[in-house]
Amino acid sequence: MLERGLYHFSVAYDLGKATDPVKYFAAKENQDLGVVKVLRKPVPKLNLSPFPQLPLTTVQFS
Repeated sequence: MLERGLYHFSVAYDLGKATDPVKYFAAKENQDLGVVKVLRKPVPKLNLSPFPQLPLTTVQFS
């Protein structure tokens, strides 16, 4: 991915549209190059107990 991204950066540099590769790859319009990956949310832990505890809310007591 980085080789393809560097090619696109070099073309943008030659056209005068980019000067810094880090800023170029981090820009929102260049996310489709796939060089900078999006952080994923952590996988929630699965509760396998037969009667999982639900958090008590004030709605349950109304």
